[in-house]
Amino acid sequence: MGLDPNKPALFVSIEEDTNDAASYMAFIILALLSGYFNRWDIFVLDNWTGHLNAEAAMLEDLLWNYAGPDGLPMRILVVYLPTRSPELNPIELVFQILVQRLKKECLLGVRAYSVLARDFAYKVFGEMCK
Repeated sequence: MGLDPNKPALFVSIEEDTNDAASYMAFIILALLSGYFNRWDIFVLDNWTGHLNAEAAMLEDLLWNYAGPDGLPMRILVVYLPTRSPELNPIELVFQILVQRLKKECLLGVRAYSVLARDFAYKVFGEMCK
């Protein structure tokens, strides 16, 4: 998340297919080229295999050495979360709460609050929520 009040807090890209290492790298490079990152940012990654491949190793050097608008290196530090530590990854906690609530709604036989939530529950839990 960015802390610069002049920039959006999140940089997002919605893809139709599942993400792979190449699409992940393209997304990070797009964020870099668009000026989303600030000098001395800390970029935290979990242990998804796409973050740990050979291309991702190049990412550390790219973010550290990339020349900013003033020509000076950005010095963006890449930090990896420890293996099996979802409690340190906030989005994992959000997903866990969402899944628990959707399971509860489905198991109680109560329809989800919106069509979007119901469709999501069906995709996640299948026939149980139909």
